Amino acid sequence: MLGDKEIYDIAAETHYEFSINYLIECKFEVLLLEKFIKQLEKNGLMVKLIQNKIIEGPKDLNLVVFTLDGEPNKMFICKTVFNRIVKKFSNKRQKLFLQAIVLHELCHALSNTYDRNVYTYGFVMSTEDGLDNLKDEYPDSFKLLDEGKKVLQKVAKKKKK
Repeated sequence: MLGDKEIYDIAAETHYEFSINYLIECKFEVLLLEKFIKQLEKNGLMVKLIQNKIIEGPKDLNLVVFTLDGEPNKMFICKTVFNRIVKKFSNKRQKLFLQAIVLHELCHALSNTYDRNVYTYGFVMSTEDGLDNLKDEYPDSFKLLDEGKKVLQKVAKKKKK
């Protein structure tokens, strides 16, 4: 399980390396679930998730990251959800998975696609452009997102039983 500082440092380092090729400003904040939900509510995303039947309510939330478009962009990372998904990953895999999620969000900033309509993975909101950018630029990170998807699929199967 990664702590606040480690999550922040990995996100900032990933952004720094991304910014060598692409000039995108971004700030990061690591939050526990309650504060993360408040940010989603404040920005109207929680209502959209419920209205679009992606989740029934806040207790079903598996979203790891939420990014506000702006100068700079602001990325909120939910430590609670992230650690729940990666609890059986090795420490190295946890770090790589976090990098993949941050890169995914930065790829959306790169393509200026913020109206997310694809919820393929269950823990990130996406668009086809954002996923294509990640797949083209960072294929290993793209593959890592599937590991998180498999974890959530197993959890969903257990809940149905």
